[in-house]
Amino acid sequence: MPESYDTAMRRLRSIEKKLSKNDNLKREYCEQINNLLKNGYAEPAPNQSTSERLWYLPHFAVTHPQKKKVRLVFDAAARTNGKCLNDALLTGPDLIRSLLGVLVRFRQGA
Repeated sequence: MPESYDTAMRRLRSIEKKLSKNDNLKREYCEQINNLLKNGYAEPAPNQSTSERLWYLPHFAVTHPQKKKVRLVFDAAARTNGKCLNDALLTGPDLIRSLLGVLVRFRQGA
């Protein structure tokens, strides 16, 4: 995997710029990050890496128009030198049911 530090830092600066313009969004964004840390879903990164294999995962905020709640999205599709984390992960089985099968079963029975 290519080095993704510069791409992640560029995205972080963009987010910081956006948050500096909106105090409410900044407060909710910080709450979400603190929530991840408090619940053990994330941990602070060490100053020195213990591995040669690193990938920095950019994140951004999404706000639902009706709910007005901020949700963090970790962007595994962010590309660096034409590659993204999703390209390196194994895909699982297709869990989406086929539309034809759903329609045929819908017509069965009374």
